[in-house]
Amino acid sequence: YINILDILLNAEHSYKIQDLWQISSKTETTAQQTAAEELIARIIPKRAHEFQVIINTKLLQTDNKDKFILESVSNNSIRITATSGVSAANGFNYYLKKYLNCHISWSGDQLNIPDGPLPVISAPLTVVIQDKLRYYQNVCTVSYSMVWWDFKRWEREIDWMAMKGINFPLAFNGQEYVWRKVFQTFGLTIPEIDEYFTGPAFLAWYGWSGPLSDNWHKVQAILQSQILARMRSLGMIPVLPAFAGHVPRNITRIWPKAQVSRLSDWGKFNQTFCWCNCISLLNNSTYFLEPEDPHFVQIGSAFISEYTSMYGTDHFYNTDLFNEMTPKTNQTSYLTDCGNAVYQSLIKSDPQSLSKVMQGWLFVNDPGYWHKEQAKALLTSVPKGKLLILDLMSELNPQFSHLDGYYGQPFIWCMLHNFGGVLGMYGAFNHINLDVFEARAKYENMLGIGLTPEGIEQNDIIYDFMTESTWYSAPVDLNQWVTQYVRRRYNYINEDITKAWNLLQNSVFTDGIKVHNHGEYTINKRPSLKSRSVLWYKPSDVFNAYKLFINASTVSQLKNSSTFQYDLVDITRQSLQLAFDVIYAKLVLSYEAKNETELKNLSTVILTLMDDMNDILSTNEYYLLGKWINSARTMAVSDQPINGVIIDKYFTFCLKERLYNEYQAKNQITIWGPNGN
Repeated sequence: YINILDILLNAEHSYKIQDLWQISSKTETTAQQTAAEELIARIIPKRAHEFQVIINTKLLQTDNKDKFILESVSNNSIRITATSGVSAANGFNYYLKKYLNCHISWSGDQLNIPDGPLPVISAPLTVVIQDKLRYYQNVCTVSYSMVWWDFKRWEREIDWMAMKGINFPLAFNGQEYVWRKVFQTFGLTIPEIDEYFTGPAFLAWYGWSGPLSDNWHKVQAILQSQILARMRSLGMIPVLPAFAGHVPRNITRIWPKAQVSRLSDWGKFNQTFCWCNCISLLNNSTYFLEPEDPHFVQIGSAFISEYTSMYGTDHFYNTDLFNEMTPKTNQTSYLTDCGNAVYQSLIKSDPQSLSKVMQGWLFVNDPGYWHKEQAKALLTSVPKGKLLILDLMSELNPQFSHLDGYYGQPFIWCMLHNFGGVLGMYGAFNHINLDVFEARAKYENMLGIGLTPEGIEQNDIIYDFMTESTWYSAPVDLNQWVTQYVRRRYNYINEDITKAWNLLQNSVFTDGIKVHNHGEYTINKRPSLKSRSVLWYKPSDVFNAYKLFINASTVSQLKNSSTFQYDLVDITRQSLQLAFDVIYAKLVLSYEAKNETELKNLSTVILTLMDDMNDILSTNEYYLLGKWINSARTMAVSDQPINGVIIDKYFTFCLKERLYNEYQAKNQITIWGPNGN
């Protein structure tokens, strides 16, 4: 039985907050230098020879802060001296932005570098990165956005991470392969284990649309090895998965006396929605092995041992015991035992474990349960400095401010920004530009900043700004920053496009009422006479910005820019969905007034508008459904049948892997749950 005494007995594993600033990559500096040089060659292959990279960890000695130094040297070259490969890539991006007006983003790059010598840096420029850790990903991102990626796409993303300064990324791929091996060693059969796994598109959750093919397990294991190797080569510190107590339901066949509980239903999903339900009718739910059970530490340490033997380790592990799930009791002793059980499972197999990483979303999601007393019990269940909290939605709902700074445990200030991978212009410039700096000054246990969106590849501007904030020690002039952003993104600027973006910056990208779910528009809801969009800005600002975009689109330098084309489609979509709100409200009034003629006319207008939106979105590759579907099909490495796929409640059949993946991809974005996605 685990209690507070165990914490005291393991006090020697405790770290001071200041010690965490000494964390650094284990990768040799020469390897990091090579990785940074190869990154530059991938981004600008024809000009890469004009950049020199030097990794010098002695630059950390004064303050343990990452930094880079840019200077012009002989032969018209730019020398980047940095504390790590990531910092070198970050410095390279700084030069691209500030001296060449270039731009790197999910929706396209602008790398129009003039012929001739590179711009000279008059005197060596040192940029100190203000945050020790720069985190990236939500536990949902791997499913909403990354599920069908091959290594080529991952390579591009890791380059993006490094150039944005990310040094602390989540790395969740390939863990099911390890879990399969671990549960087999305890005596579970392959069918019992396969029943536990979801389908590929739902790995962030539990119970939907399984199983996983043998090919999937093998491909993901290889892919994870490639991902981790590349991250580490650049000096990143990947955050690895760990055991959170969830087990296959048949674990009680192996250990009949194991203390296993059924967790409550999640998101209005009961067990009838589980993919394996027709195999075990009304007998499937999420099963939780209680931390009081000695098998908890046994399973957790076995997983860490197997995982690290396959993939290596950087000694940081993510585990969320109660993410949107309510514990069985609010007794503080129980919560202390839970947190300590996870900690014991880590240090048993990895005595050098630096920290357990947990998302702080549970405190936002269920404030009725997580009062200060309960939160403190969980957060102080491990030695100080051995738990790192991701304050997941700091830009709108920070928890550190009313949980006493997490009682001294280190935390990261994170921007969540996106739920469910939805599209739609949104941002909170107003909070990011102030709150990051205030928290950094007030809390010495704030170790860094993070990006924690559930879905990515949208709203490039807000992510560009958030990742730049680590260069600054004070808020910036937003109008000036946006003007510079426009210049970089399009390699051109005029009055119309500058006015347009500043209108957007001061409206749709400034959340004054703290909207938690910005994707709630009438057009993507189920039809209802009571449907209303959630708005935090004046639609007229977007309409006026749209007009300015249209005016600007006649300029050849803009209309031929791929990034401008993307943004023009995006603001057209935003304007059309706002117009839909206006027309739909009129349609409801005509229905209530029993005005049949007007109702028919407005219905025609709405259907035409939806066709127009589809046509507009079809003009840009980044908005095509086919891209999502094709990537799912391409992920299949063979036409191996997938046995036991459930489409109808009592109907089992086989699908070839490509078709199965396509079904998965379509399922996630359509019938995902009882209320839709």
